[in-house]
Amino acid sequence: MRVFFATTAKPQLQVLIDNGAKNILIAQQHRRLIDIVKDNPSVNLIVDSGAYTVWTKGMSIDLKEYSSYCKWLQENNNLNSLTIVNVDVIPGRFGTTPTREDTEKSSIQGFENYYYMKKQGIKNVMHIFHQGEDFKWLDELMKTSEEYVGISPRNDLGAKKRLQWLKKVFSIVRDKKKTHGFGITQVNALKQIPFFSADSSNWNTLIRFGTMITYNRKNFKSGSIKYKQELKKASEYGLARNLTSKELTQKLSIPIKGQLEMQEDITRLWKLKGINYEN
Repeated sequence: MRVFFATTAKPQLQVLIDNGAKNILIAQQHRRLIDIVKDNPSVNLIVDSGAYTVWTKGMSIDLKEYSSYCKWLQENNNLNSLTIVNVDVIPGRFGTTPTREDTEKSSIQGFENYYYMKKQGIKNVMHIFHQGEDFKWLDELMKTSEEYVGISPRNDLGAKKRLQWLKKVFSIVRDKKKTHGFGITQVNALKQIPFFSADSSNWNTLIRFGTMITYNRKNFKSGSIKYKQELKKASEYGLARNLTSKELTQKLSIPIKGQLEMQEDITRLWKLKGINYEN
């Protein structure tokens, strides 16, 4: 399988590349970062629309402008692969519980956005099926020509409910589509659900929270480390923007390599079960 590393800052992107990360996810709002990697033939890039972040701010994405940019990027890159995430629509308002009507309305608008982007000639547009949407929309997604689709469980539910929903999703998807799990790097879930890929921002919790995840070939563990003072000195604690400390940069290689090891382990596991991923 492929683990995509989500990043928002140039120094972090460089650390990823230096440590052998070839699968990168960047929101379209960070186009300067996309410019850095778009001509790298070893990189598999997912360009996210950034719809969730924009939604939390009560803003919206200009679908026409985003589509124009994606069309340009599609025609001006030397990447190994490029996937464009559709402008999905988040139901309701941030901080409130959406109604069924809200969810249905957002599902309809999301598909309208998808078909608009396809009409612009954009290839490899990844539409996302969200937990909470009616399963008729998954059926609709399965009818599209896309080989690669997104699956997004709710991040406000416990692992058990998320996994139950994912199992229901994959009883329908099976091996008909390649799937990308948004925000899914829980080892237990990846061992039970045959995702083609998933993305993670947990590799840089050192920068954001002063903690660091480690991988022991079975699971990830998170613990406090002794770098909060260094983070504060560099004005980085609680931020994900800059890396200036050489020591911190070196420490980031630990969670990156852990994610890459997990990628290898999950790929090997599913190969034994008859599903052969190509990294």
